[in-house]
Amino acid sequence: MNEREFYEGKSKAADIAKEKGFRGFSIIAHPWRVKDDTKRVYRDVDPEVGIWVWLRENFPEKELKERIYWSPHYHIVGLTSADMDGAAGSDDWVYHFIRSMKPFDGSRDEDSHEDMFGTFRYLLSHTGFPEESTKQAITWYGDLANAVFVEDATADYQIEKPSEGVRDVMKRVLESLVGVEVEDDEGDGRDDESDDNGECPVDDCDGVLIDVFDVSAYLRHNEPPPDVVERMRIARDWRLGDISPPAGLMRPTSEQDAQEAFEVMLNGR
Repeated sequence: MNEREFYEGKSKAADIAKEKGFRGFSIIAHPWRVKDDTKRVYRDVDPEVGIWVWLRENFPEKELKERIYWSPHYHIVGLTSADMDGAAGSDDWVYHFIRSMKPFDGSRDEDSHEDMFGTFRYLLSHTGFPEESTKQAITWYGDLANAVFVEDATADYQIEKPSEGVRDVMKRVLESLVGVEVEDDEGDGRDDESDDNGECPVDDCDGVLIDVFDVSAYLRHNEPPPDVVERMRIARDWRLGDISPPAGLMRPTSEQDAQEAFEVMLNGR
């Protein structure tokens, strides 16, 4: 009913998400909903923009407030787990599943980028917080919490970051979606067109290198020989942690050891 309870509700929504089985997630709080009669007007007008952009562009503040009503609710976007608990009749809160995101198939998979960006753009188009507030519009929890990614972390998942090539690709995709150039705070001097791809360094090889995270997307649009397909899949699955070499080869310390581990997994699959 008030600002304090609004933020207490956000914390409660986070507790529910953890209890239900989200591994990592974000929460965007919405204070208001649009009245039904205004929704009907919006559908009749059928503008090219979303309903909240349409409201702000066409109605002064006083009239806009007459077309919405206070109804706090909380949107959760996150990573599910294998054994999530569904809704129960005894639960204190009402909640429902809206939809899944498109699968992420590598740094060049623009469909999943656009889906994710579009979702957050829409949710952030009508969030609310007190004027001049220092509160974050998006709060992250679990495996995606800000505190997870710290410089003195010890767990592998806390310190593994995308490669510079992957970050460059994501930066270019984001710029194309937003229409604004993304500033590079680090100023590493990299060429905007560069990435981790390049010519094959092996003699008599006329192929090109692609990022291991782009293997799935590459195989959807290309048909390399079957033996090449299998090697690409082994490399991808090893990098993603879906498969592991046998004992004694789990942590190769040299290129030769890595090649041996790779061949063992390839021949044993």
